[in-house]
Amino acid sequence: TKGWTDSYYNIFLAGEADLVLSYTTSPAAHIMFDENYDYSAINFSEGNYLSIEFAGILKSSKHKKIAIDFINFMLSDDFQSAIPATNIMYPVININDQLPEAYNRIKIPEKYLQIEPIIIHLNKKEWIDEWLNAS
Repeated sequence: TKGWTDSYYNIFLAGEADLVLSYTTSPAAHIMFDENYDYSAINFSEGNYLSIEFAGILKSSKHKKIAIDFINFMLSDDFQSAIPATNIMYPVININDQLPEAYNRIKIPEKYLQIEPIIIHLNKKEWIDEWLNAS
């Protein structure tokens, strides 16, 4: 497919695929926005890959103070409290049990997998080529 949106909305939700690669929190969106409890994530016995979204400041930035202020804003309780219901991910900080109720109904992976950055660096091109030619 052209990307996640096409895979998720046009193929998986249309019933043309039995599963789709997505966040383990994706079922929470169906609960929150559609009151649909039909979807769940798979907890693989080997573990599930951990996906972390992040923000950083380039060493060459000419606006480091503004960048630091923005990152501090993103780390605030107000900003982080919005993440679970808008980006359908867990916040980076503890928001003291302010997660939407839907998060109490989804499976949480028991084991996480991570690939060392050097392994990704050394294999990225080969993996992307293999993925693009998998059909």
